[in-house]
Amino acid sequence: MRSLSTSQKLEPHQKDILKKFILTFLPQRGNKRKGLKNEIEYISTTIDRILYQHFNFHITREHILNAFEELKYPIFLKKSKWDTDKKEYIPLNQGTYIRLDNGYKDYEAAFIYVDIEPSIVGQLRLITSGLPPQTNKERQDEKEEMTKRVYLFEKTIKDRLNASQH
Repeated sequence: MRSLSTSQKLEPHQKDILKKFILTFLPQRGNKRKGLKNEIEYISTTIDRILYQHFNFHITREHILNAFEELKYPIFLKKSKWDTDKKEYIPLNQGTYIRLDNGYKDYEAAFIYVDIEPSIVGQLRLITSGLPPQTNKERQDEKEEMTKRVYLFEKTIKDRLNASQH
């Protein structure tokens, strides 16, 4: 297990909230699927938005990677290759490029995937942004249901924190 150094440390209760959030909303999937919604950048920005909105603290990519490591979630790495047609880096087993920004450099990867259900991350992302007016009813219901689950999680955590302070 590798623990990434972070410029800012989470308080113990914040680290606990992050881990409980992961265990509650992002169960391990059990396969090695790699896609946009289970790549660490997408996951960390989604979770950061939710935790900031509901608990008033930010997390970094390193915080989330450390939490997944401590919870023993499988993490899959890919290097990349430059696609001259698309003008972007694409994940490739034989790739040679790695990203140098936080988290990626420590893993020597261009893409870091976590074994979680990507559709749940997509639903979580929906609650941090609005839906277009013409969105179908099923999608609106998914967003409403996930919003309720997140509010219930927030209430449960805050009730526990209040109970432990008394």
